Amino acid sequence: MDCAVIPINRSDDSYDSAVSSIVRTYEIFHPDTFYIIYAPFNKPVLKKLEGLFNSMQKYVKVELVDIGRYEEAEGETNLWRFIEFVKGLTKECKKVYLVPTAGASVVAASLGMLYMTDMNRYSIVSYIFSFGPWKAYYYPFTPRATETVLVEPTPPFNTVHDQIDRLTQLDDYFKGVISSQQNIYMRDMYELVYHLNKSVGEFTGVEVAIGEGDKKQKATLLMEDIDKGQGNAEELRKKLEKILEGVDEDAKNVVNEVLNLSGLYEIYVLEEDGSKKKVEDVVTDYSSVVIDTNLLYYGIHSREIKGLTIPYCVEFEMESKVFTAGSSRRSTKRGFERGRFFDVLYSIYDALARRSRIIPSCRYYCDHAIPRIDPILLDGSLVLTSDKKAYNVWANSPLGKYATVRLTRVEPKEVKKERYERTFSLLTVGVILKETLNAEVRPLTK
Repeated sequence: MDCAVIPINRSDDSYDSAVSSIVRTYEIFHPDTFYIIYAPFNKPVLKKLEGLFNSMQKYVKVELVDIGRYEEAEGETNLWRFIEFVKGLTKECKKVYLVPTAGASVVAASLGMLYMTDMNRYSIVSYIFSFGPWKAYYYPFTPRATETVLVEPTPPFNTVHDQIDRLTQLDDYFKGVISSQQNIYMRDMYELVYHLNKSVGEFTGVEVAIGEGDKKQKATLLMEDIDKGQGNAEELRKKLEKILEGVDEDAKNVVNEVLNLSGLYEIYVLEEDGSKKKVEDVVTDYSSVVIDTNLLYYGIHSREIKGLTIPYCVEFEMESKVFTAGSSRRSTKRGFERGRFFDVLYSIYDALARRSRIIPSCRYYCDHAIPRIDPILLDGSLVLTSDKKAYNVWANSPLGKYATVRLTRVEPKEVKKERYERTFSLLTVGVILKETLNAEVRPLTK
């Protein structure tokens, strides 16, 4: 029989890396037995994985092994002792896949050493994740193409058709995960990407269907639309404007809002000398990056920023938008619902807040609230806003003495370059249209 050994004892991203490693291994290599080696401090992660294990055990054996029993009394892992333990654990296995991705570095080193002892029997498997916009997601809710697998030596892989069949075996579990997701943005993204991963071929765009019966209208928003012309997504913009014609009297501005929120455009930080740098290149110099509400409108959720910090005032502004936009909701089947747009925006904020730091501020508008945050909490931080008036006031106030205040702007003629980033943005556009136009949206492949 073939076996997989997957340790779960990282201190960061434990759940996401564990699910991705387990499910990708399940569909790519089809092992008969999974040995899940876990650290005691990761028992809460194991608890969250119970449903997945129950679904898998209809088809494979899953054995949970506590690594704590095989550590030295002083608490340090003995590499060779651990290697001998894994050898004993897998002695009945003909082929063994060693997957260190969700493991701590010392365990990963042990598995690498074990692989070197018999490179015919063992394969070392590593999954390389495309983080950035996909930081908050895990497989199968990230596109298969973003989860690169490296294997030494390279064994025969299951075909994509076989991988899809294996993933389909877990349908009940993952459809349950999707339906139980309370955040509307995350739920819709999960659903679209899961559908994408059950399709053969490369992601090419989304199909949007609006209306019913004979009046149903369809449009395709394609990845190639982003590159047509000057490579500034002008073709995509035109298609969106056509979809919104007759739906909203301010169609062009609505399209701007949709594309900005999707994270498709580059966000630049303006330096004091007049130069500009991509936000990703600036934030790495700071342990805390505090954002104003307007950064949400420009797709800051699609960036991976360590130390991202959200003041209470952002939540206040988001809630105010949701509550005041209720009067603009439309009951018609066809019509851009402003209230629903702010529902999506709020759910994006909520998802971002769950993986960010939260900092106390008065619950009022951020242009007033941020300068009044306790200086100790902001000392040495980078504070970002897209509001020029707020920037001018903040930079010349005491706030500018103990924090770095910078103005940001979006460049509509400069779109993100990486395919996995564009995929995220186009799927986000699909989610926004689904929620605001009551549209049917599905991913396209070729």
